[in-house]
Formats: sequence, structure tokens, C-alpha cells
Amino acid sequence: MSFILLRFHLCCQRYGDTAALGRLLGRGCPVDAADYDGRSLLHVAVHNKQEAVVKQLLAAGADPNIGGRGGGCPLLEAAMEGSTAIQV
Repeated sequence: MSFILLRFHLCCQRYGDTAALGRLLGRGCPVDAADYDGRSLLHVAVHNKQEAVVKQLLAAGADPNIGGRGGGCPLLEAAMEGSTAIQV
């Protein structure tokens, strides 16, 4: 996947744009794509408390236990942040 497409994909997570995310996933973007830091799309969505995006990614098959470079996973991050709105 190109760097530009990945940046756009991650931007959708930060702003909660589920329509754009759906279009990108429909065009074949990997649901577990990661940024330069090894953070998956689900990592970014959990970190930014984008509940609708988290649900959309999980429904599309995102792995809640995928590890980033720091070793943390989206499920652990949600638990550590005490997130009650986002349940992965």
C-alpha cells in the first residue's frame, strides 16, 4: 500500500470518517495496515476514542491483539485508558 493511501487511511481514523474508511476497505486496504511506528488502524482508532471506527474495523476483521513496535495491542490500550465507550 502506498504511503499516501496509508496516511489517508489513518487520517480517517483520527476524524472518525467511517464512510471514507468503508471506501478504502472496499478498495482493498488491509484492515490491519500499520503506520511507520507499527501502530495498526485499530490502535489509532482506540487511541483517538473513535468508537464507530473501532466497531467498523472489528467487523471488517481487525485483530484487537495485534502488537505494535512498543508491544502494546489495541485491546490493552483500551483497557489501560479505562475506556468504557470503546470495547474491543
